[in-house]
Amino acid sequence: MFKSNACQLTTKDYYTLQTMQDDMFLKDELMRSILRDKLSNATVTFPEDIPPTVVTLNSRISYRIDNTLLENRVVAHNQKRGIVGMTLISITEPRGLTLLGLTEGQSAVVWRTPEAPETVTVENVFYQPEAEARRLRERMQRMEEAEREQSNMFQMRVRALALPTDRTDPGQRLP
Repeated sequence: MFKSNACQLTTKDYYTLQTMQDDMFLKDELMRSILRDKLSNATVTFPEDIPPTVVTLNSRISYRIDNTLLENRVVAHNQKRGIVGMTLISITEPRGLTLLGLTEGQSAVVWRTPEAPETVTVENVFYQPEAEARRLRERMQRMEEAEREQSNMFQMRVRALALPTDRTDPGQRLP
């Protein structure tokens, strides 16, 4: 069984979970329960609108199970598509699927066995691809604005240095 508060998903992550559900490869009741809960309680947003503290696919996070030591992982679609040298947690596993869509400080309870519930808590989102894309986009916009300002200043200097074009007498002196 799975119990969570609402979660936030990007349109891409939501589609990924719908595809997982449609594939019906989930024979595990716990995984089906988590997936159903995620899809029915999710607030779906465009990637550019998701807060940077939300766990999305390919986010680098720290989390803990109950009150154990922190674990640092990259939330991935599956283990086979991992990044060399990074420790992954796959959304095809109960813990990985549970973490997807949670925000920093948010917890969810997973009943892996009837006697032993686990509380999964997101401690920190170190890297989120959507937030990084947003930062890069904003940086590019600032650079383009600065470039336009420099171009406008250059054009104003050129105009200030330009000779008048309405001279009718080439020998006429300017005052």
